Amino acid sequence: MGPTPTDTVAGCYLFCTITDSDNYATVETKFDITLEQFYQWNPSVGSSCTNLWIGEVYYI
Repeated sequence: MGPTPTDTVAGCYLFCTITDSDNYATVETKFDITLEQFYQWNPSVGSSCTNLWIGEVYYI
């Protein structure tokens, strides 16, 4: 597992590591979640998901 943003919600148990082929839409599709859920669990990505970083690990 790679680096995890410091503001990730406590108690997370399912994560994904972002690759160069990922964007918010691919994460949404792969894991059947909404942007609102993803942002709630990973506030550092920003409300429009502009801070999604390759190699970072996010709660899904």
